[in-house]
Amino acid sequence: MSEPSRAPVVLIVDEDLGFVWWLGQMFSQAGCQVVPALNSGQTDSLARDLNLKIDVIVVNPELAGVSELIQSLSSERPVKIIAIRNSDTRVRTAVHAHATLERPSGWGPVSEKEWLGCVRRVVKDVEAAGVARRECS
Repeated sequence: MSEPSRAPVVLIVDEDLGFVWWLGQMFSQAGCQVVPALNSGQTDSLARDLNLKIDVIVVNPELAGVSELIQSLSSERPVKIIAIRNSDTRVRTAVHAHATLERPSGWGPVSEKEWLGCVRRVVKDVEAAGVARRECS
């Protein structure tokens, strides 16, 4: 008998608490379990203390310790990476991402419907075998 399917566990790591919270809502609405963190140090503690099995890491690759964090979390099991990119910067090549989400910029309104669709597409893509790299903004 096969194990019942579970919602993917998504770790979101970014220093902007408001963005982490908002993005967490998008991933929750897309059917994921979300674990928020503001830095790499918090994620180590969360993963270890809660014995989390992370499926996807959504991370700002510019944060200190990101490469080490990814290496640590992916040493036990394969983890998919979604990089958060500011619209005015490029994602560091040191972090191999399966997909990229571009952080909303400016003061204009952000369409929750469009972002939810984008998040759903990215989650579907990273869950698929042999996923092609996707960018979404």
